[in-house]
Amino acid sequence: MSLLLLSWGPKAASAPTPPSTLRLQRLIAALSASSPKVRLQAAVVLGRLGDARALPALSRALGDTDPLVRGLAAQALGRLGDPRAVPVLRSQRGDADVRVRGFVEHALLALRQPERGRGGRPEGAPRKGGVLVRLGEMGARPAREKSLIGPLRTLWTERLRREGQLALPGDAGPHASAVRIFELSSAILSLERRRVGRSVEATCFVSLIVGDHRGSILMMSSGGATVSEPYRPGGEKGVASSALAAAVETAHRNLKEFLRRR
Repeated sequence: MSLLLLSWGPKAASAPTPPSTLRLQRLIAALSASSPKVRLQAAVVLGRLGDARALPALSRALGDTDPLVRGLAAQALGRLGDPRAVPVLRSQRGDADVRVRGFVEHALLALRQPERGRGGRPEGAPRKGGVLVRLGEMGARPAREKSLIGPLRTLWTERLRREGQLALPGDAGPHASAVRIFELSSAILSLERRRVGRSVEATCFVSLIVGDHRGSILMMSSGGATVSEPYRPGGEKGVASSALAAAVETAHRNLKEFLRRR
């Protein structure tokens, strides 16, 4: 079985290859598309590319009518690493949607991180004591995808267990000096299936929210992926599950980067 996977996640450690001007123009134009899902995907990809030429367009996208597009535009601005984004992000701290405000604060934190990294503790160096993650609420915005809430929880459980960071009942509490415990909530934002020639494709986006024991939101992010497999009758469910797993994997990269800084 052949498998084509296109995923969006945090930027790689090495600088991404600058996109051609034509490709960049197409992505910027997609930020004005009539479909919110197209605008959302454009914001995610522009953040992934990390090209500072997208800064004006992403700044305008902070005024999008869809709160998720506004939030992911803020996230993309944080990933550009360009300090010119700081004033425009600060101006959006009063957004009407709490999720957008979370994305804005996380983007501002990302833009300030290099400065903090010049302090006594090198950026990314682990703190004393362990870090564990407790699974919180799992959900699905499309009602038809509620059957995948269980698999969503299982996917997060497997990834946290693989990293040795899954908090289990009886683990140290939030005030214990030996460990810090965060709570992770996630939801399926969208999951689309389509026939493309002799293949079937599924595109999935999941959200990621990390909080502390006081209920404060510390980080909001997302992950997305498109999976394509040869079409076979009844195969839509399998490709959808693959897309969900790939989306969780890209979101998990964002979580690992967040935990690395703790």
